[in-house]
Amino acid sequence: MSTLGDAWTHGWAVSVFCDGGIEPGPRKHRHCEFKHDLDMLTLLATRGRSFPLCDLPSRLRCPRCGLLGLRMFYYVPGGRDEKKAYR
Repeated sequence: MSTLGDAWTHGWAVSVFCDGGIEPGPRKHRHCEFKHDLDMLTLLATRGRSFPLCDLPSRLRCPRCGLLGLRMFYYVPGGRDEKKAYR
């Protein structure tokens, strides 16, 4: 699997995690731990079928702290053994 189109065709799901940055708010040094499941169809519609999966992390920014380059986890049908993580 190397493109968004391939991943979507094979039923992959994607989650993003932020493990850096400082969240704005009353506590000055609160570490950002944003987590969210992304919608593959929206990614496909905005990036295109031929968009490389390896380029996706560098294009997404954390909505809480603003960190560029979120940690991404792709879940493939068939269980946890087939999970792939990209930075």
